[in-house]
Amino acid sequence: MVSSLNEWFWQDRFWLPPNSSWAQLEDRDGQVYAHPRDMLASLPLALVLVAMRITFERFVGLPLSRWLGVPSQTRRQVKPNATLEKYFLTEGRRPKEVRASLPPPLARMAALWMANLLWQGKPSCLTGFLHACSWRFVFYLCAFFGGLSVLYHESWLWTPVMCWDNYPNQTLKPALYWWYLLELSFYISLLITLPFDVKRKDFKEQVAHHFVAIVLMTFSYSSNLLRIGSLVLLLHDCSDYILEVGLACLPLAAAPPSSPGPEM
Repeated sequence: MVSSLNEWFWQDRFWLPPNSSWAQLEDRDGQVYAHPRDMLASLPLALVLVAMRITFERFVGLPLSRWLGVPSQTRRQVKPNATLEKYFLTEGRRPKEVRASLPPPLARMAALWMANLLWQGKPSCLTGFLHACSWRFVFYLCAFFGGLSVLYHESWLWTPVMCWDNYPNQTLKPALYWWYLLELSFYISLLITLPFDVKRKDFKEQVAHHFVAIVLMTFSYSSNLLRIGSLVLLLHDCSDYILEVGLACLPLAAAPPSSPGPEM
């Protein structure tokens, strides 16, 4: 049953254009083509990238954050207050209503306490810097310029319509294979480490994004759509490292309340 399902799944009509077959893409006469089994190498490489990330954050990202003066203190814990905690559960997300419903002195104290309660659950600036700017920024920057060096002398970079020239009979170059494999492995490593990273508001969207990226890269490689796939990857990488700098700067730009909150 497994062999029958495998045979059905890899039918030519599902993956290749009409009048094309997998037999045309077999290696011969020194010409190498993309094969779906090549992507299995991304799994151990993803684990290597996870280990590299841990090493990089400890020995490069952490010293760099100290040199840049990134704050490393954790959020202060607010002192328990049963009355405000009960009010916070229902109205705490609307501090304007809190100030309007209490006398001015108490309103300021209550708003400060609630603001600190919101801040205490957020990660420190150092954590955000290590997760965003240090590792992902370096990878996306290297991936962009590495991909640019791989594609610079390729005709389809400057004339995208040539991505379909003689498709699917397009041979695979070693440099393009390794760049594609590295990109796929990186997104798999992000999916592995996502539960251990800072949990952002768009956590579910991140999971969906990484999963879709992995599926699309695997599909494009298996269908020998490497030319158009490489252009899409390069287009993403050219902006991703800039976005990571912005994400790293967000915790630095936002300042927590200056006081841990009143004792009421």
